[in-house]
Amino acid sequence: MGTMSYCSIENSLDCLGTALESLERLVNEDTPINEYEQQHLMGLVATCKLFIELYEAGMEDGTIDEDGKLLNGNNDEDGEDEEY
Repeated sequence: MGTMSYCSIENSLDCLGTALESLERLVNEDTPINEYEQQHLMGLVATCKLFIELYEAGMEDGTIDEDGKLLNGNNDEDGEDEEY
């Protein structure tokens, strides 16, 4: 399912939660995932690793603070994120 750019992280979090539940059942209860999901599991893992690497790089270079807020001038004068 596609997502709008302004809510991609929120929507992805919901979907990732569902995927996490499937992985927990696989690991903790030996509940298998279907063949289609097996084909995409490693892609999801690789994407999650890259997401974390990019987040950490943003924290290191000062683009993102410890609360996940952008520090590169994308906030308005009041320190609040721009509303869409």
